[in-house]
Amino acid sequence: MSFKKLNLKLVYDNSTNEIINELVIPLLKESKEYYRGVGFFSSSWITLVTQGLECIATKRGKISLITSPILSEKDWQAMKLGEEARISEILYLRIKEAIDNEFDANTKEDQLNLLSWLIADNILDIKLALCNNEKGMYHDKLAIFKDYENNIVCLHGSFNDSLQATYNGESFSVFKSWELGQEKYIQEHLKRFENMWNNKNKFYKVVNIPEILKIEIQKYKKDKRPYIILNESSKIHFPNYLEKLYDYQEEAIECLKKNNWQGILEMATGTGKTITSIAASKEYFEDNGRIFLITVVPFKHLINQWQDNLTDFGFEAILKCYKSTKSWHNKLNSKIKDFNSKISDIECVITTYNTYSSDNFLNLTSKINEHVFFIADECHYLGSKYLKTKFQEEIKVRIGLSATPDRWFDKEGTTALKNYFKKTVFKYELERAIEDNFLCKYEYEPILVNLLENEYDEYKELTGKINQLMVMNKEEEIKKGSFLEKIIFERSKIVSKAFNKKNILIDLLKNRKKKEKIKHTLVYCAPGMSKEITKTISGLGIKVHEFVYTVKDKDRIKLLKTFDKGEIQVLVAIKCLDEGVDVPSTKTAYFLASTSNPKEFIQRRGRILRKSDNKHIAKIYDFLVLPEKLNNFIDDYSEINKSIIFKEMPRFAEFCRAAINKFSARSKVIDLLEQYNLEYLMDKRPWEIYKEKEEKYENEQFNKC
Repeated sequence: MSFKKLNLKLVYDNSTNEIINELVIPLLKESKEYYRGVGFFSSSWITLVTQGLECIATKRGKISLITSPILSEKDWQAMKLGEEARISEILYLRIKEAIDNEFDANTKEDQLNLLSWLIADNILDIKLALCNNEKGMYHDKLAIFKDYENNIVCLHGSFNDSLQATYNGESFSVFKSWELGQEKYIQEHLKRFENMWNNKNKFYKVVNIPEILKIEIQKYKKDKRPYIILNESSKIHFPNYLEKLYDYQEEAIECLKKNNWQGILEMATGTGKTITSIAASKEYFEDNGRIFLITVVPFKHLINQWQDNLTDFGFEAILKCYKSTKSWHNKLNSKIKDFNSKISDIECVITTYNTYSSDNFLNLTSKINEHVFFIADECHYLGSKYLKTKFQEEIKVRIGLSATPDRWFDKEGTTALKNYFKKTVFKYELERAIEDNFLCKYEYEPILVNLLENEYDEYKELTGKINQLMVMNKEEEIKKGSFLEKIIFERSKIVSKAFNKKNILIDLLKNRKKKEKIKHTLVYCAPGMSKEITKTISGLGIKVHEFVYTVKDKDRIKLLKTFDKGEIQVLVAIKCLDEGVDVPSTKTAYFLASTSNPKEFIQRRGRILRKSDNKHIAKIYDFLVLPEKLNNFIDDYSEINKSIIFKEMPRFAEFCRAAINKFSARSKVIDLLEQYNLEYLMDKRPWEIYKEKEEKYENEQFNKC
């Protein structure tokens, strides 16, 4: 039932209505969220609305309560001078005093048992409001209810949470979100409550209830809950949309268990690494009865995506740690204290690598006593020069997720990563995923692009400089920030921004537009080119939008939904769609630019191969910058041309290998490669080339000894 079926009146008055039975309890029974701001909170109120509280608890709803303690002038003076610990002590003593004096001896145990379970199950969260002047107190009477259809009812009036209020002449005005003209009142009250909850109202100081009080209340917790939670066979459970895992996902979890819950899951993009790792945490919790889950992701836009998946599995009160330290530090500290003191058995935190590596985050999480379950999404980032110094060895349960865990030209980082996670315990490669029908089949269309004469000359000039620097400095490794690195980067930009790419793209889109309605299409371009490409595509009468770092998180969600519906036909991206973002409706992609790092283009391919309704085959257009065929073989250009071919062909080999049209794709480059005796490159994947270079370097070093 929704609130709309309750036939709510505009005003409830004690003189003509039973406010508790006719208004409060019916609303609580249908609520998924309940926000209450009230001057007094008493034991008698718990007894009066027990039925409603048990209903909201049964469905794992959420209650957020702001109330105020009764403080003496002496308390105020002590708190003014005291530190946080002293303030907590005073609040603890006053509330404990109220519990001892006010709670009915006959019902005290039941009332506190209910309170303790509501707190332990993360259903009830209490904060205390203190006036910034000692003569005043928080005296509001606000109640906001939200049902499962997101209808909202707001009560505002004189009725407080005490038995005495039922005898007094008290009243509530009722505002309903579905009634014309009432929504703005509700939003104002919601804003007031949120500002109070987040301690943004300068008239008050709002604090969490002292940890010592939580521990005190837990003493009254009996073995059995005073309410039944639906689907309580497991607090963490499979989502409604997931009956069971695929066989390969169960196999991955078994491999983790056999390796003492440590290891890397090397699974192709789109095969469900996220679901597999959360399902693993579910199994760990069922085996151990407790879990403090810490998930780390590379980008902040992935936090909400992970939060949605974790919520589907039953994780609640998920803390997102990013942005300023002030926004999460105290909340994380509180969660850790609750977990260590066994007030809670399940805690869940999601953060970015940037926040994770901060001293504040590491110092706090190092205090967690036991049962930390660590998930590193796109774990290859952890092998970076900076992050590999931040490994938390005290965390024993460690899962790394990546389609490409090996770091490109960073043997030390790769070794450090695999030492921390122990090893790759399970692999599920793209070819197998396509064969098993978990990923979409695809056609691969290599588009051969020639450099302009001036681009070619510049490429040749920079290659000469690179060779000189390599000889002069005897640098076999490219040092970050070095002049050599800058020259190599400048040369790579010539290929990624080749002028002819844009013209070829426009011709392809024009021809395609004549045959079909263009939609569900991605275009990956070089940094700095997105606006120009977007404008050019728009000029063809195609609805197009950039998907770049400047697009705000909330706008990204709307953008992806609009793209999914086909209302935006083309998205132009640089890197923001490389990792983690779900765009399963994508059927066609144009790769105008890509680095030689397989992490990048393998992740991009994975975005396009996710399964979706009415999607049977995906198509990838890959713009390969290759030299023109030569009628007369000229030695002066041979090495330059080979250099370009060596850069581009490993991506071709990777993409062509699993494509359903691989033989026709090969026919487009074979003549050119034969001219340079490089046809073997059609089968040399990126990591094979990398290992050959590594072996060559090691042999040269050995021969020098």
